Amino acid sequence: MRLRNTNGRCITDHESLEDYAEVELEGNPFEGGALEAATARAENNSKAIGRLLDVLAGRGLLNVDEVVHIVNDYSFGEKSFES
Repeated sequence: MRLRNTNGRCITDHESLEDYAEVELEGNPFEGGALEAATARAENNSKAIGRLLDVLAGRGLLNVDEVVHIVNDYSFGEKSFES
C-alpha cells in the first residue's frame, strides 16, 4: 500500500507502509555515531510496537495476556488493562 506523507510544504511519497516505517523509525540523530543511531532506532521501534499494541488492544483485538506474551513471552501474577 502506497502512502503520501504531507508535512507542511514537504510531500514524501512512500512505495509501501514498510518503506514509510523504515524512514520514520530511522535512528539517525543529528549528532552522534553508530551507537547513538542504533539506540535511537531501537527506542523508536519499541515505541512503535507499543503504539500498535495499544491500538489493537483498544479495539479488542488483543487481550492483556496476548499483549504481555508479545512483549516478553512470559509473565507472573495478575494482569489487567487500566485507564
